[in-house]
Amino acid sequence: MSNFYVKIDEDLESFLSAKGDAERFVNDCIRRDKIESEKQQQIERERIKKELADFKKNGENHPTESPENKRSFKVISLICCLIFIAIIMVLLSLSHIEKESHPSGTPINVSDDSTAIVPNSSAVKSKSVSNIRSWNFKEEQDKMTSTKNIWASIVSDNSVNLDAPYYSTEAKITIRYMKKWGYDAIIYVSEGQVYGNEYSNQNYVMVRFDDEKPIRYWFDEPADGSSTHVFIRKHNDFISRCKKAKRIKVEIPLYEAGRPIFEFSVDKPLVWKK
Repeated sequence: MSNFYVKIDEDLESFLSAKGDAERFVNDCIRRDKIESEKQQQIERERIKKELADFKKNGENHPTESPENKRSFKVISLICCLIFIAIIMVLLSLSHIEKESHPSGTPINVSDDSTAIVPNSSAVKSKSVSNIRSWNFKEEQDKMTSTKNIWASIVSDNSVNLDAPYYSTEAKITIRYMKKWGYDAIIYVSEGQVYGNEYSNQNYVMVRFDDEKPIRYWFDEPADGSSTHVFIRKHNDFISRCKKAKRIKVEIPLYEAGRPIFEFSVDKPLVWKK
């Protein structure tokens, strides 16, 4: 065994010299120190063991994903996918509708080497029919005579602004046939009042058919006193000219609005229906 030397200070040397058995005292000190060290190590091991147990326990207490949660997640994912697919289908449908509402044409070569677009024939037909300006006919059966009452009307292309409370008005020409009254030519305004009487010699309208000279037509007020329409006296002449003209201008006297001119235009002159 190798010799083991320990350097001690003078105070300790004197303390040991006073002891009866210095070697035994030293051994006891070493033994107590060793026992104390083992106790500390044991305490440390117990502490580490306890921390590991607590950590394991806490890990077991953490909630794990249950089967119910997994199924809910799958259901939510499926719903989201279905919503996304539905949105895509709606967008595709809107795109298809837009394409149908704006049919594409077929390019053809013309003489100047440019490209023209030929619209769909059905679209051209429907458009041309809707843009035709013509006399609008209305029929109604007379219950007393079992005969047809017929009205043919056109509305002015322009309107005239009036002062309050009327603001804006259009004019209308109506040719009416009733067996008990015969034919009538009537001038209407949608707002305002037709103004004119025999005492002032203002009960007339000026009418121009196409490019002919203006004609003065005297009118009568309706029996019910209404001021929104008047009856042309020479209605036969008026009607016969309507059967030839495509453009008609009518100057109508309006209360506190002078004599504004209303313009009418049709693609075909009046063709009376019997």
